[in-house]
Amino acid sequence: MSYCRYGSPLQWFRSGQSSFYVFVHVDGYVEDYDADFAEDPQAFLDMIGTIIFDETEDEVWTKKVLKILARMIGLEQELL
Repeated sequence: MSYCRYGSPLQWFRSGQSSFYVFVHVDGYVEDYDADFAEDPQAFLDMIGTIIFDETEDEVWTKKVLKILARMIGLEQELL
């Protein structure tokens, strides 16, 4: 299972694409190839949203958390 793949469209934002490849390794840990998440906060938030949704399957709660985080870093207007 991957939470985001490099070059894939963002799932929770109007535009943009992932600049990371983050997935659950077959041994159970999360692999991110030492990504610098500070370089692309929108893609980072998108990944967080995907992780939250995968764990909860609750779209309303996922969007609530993303809205709070996006507001904190000035990206709220970009959310779907």
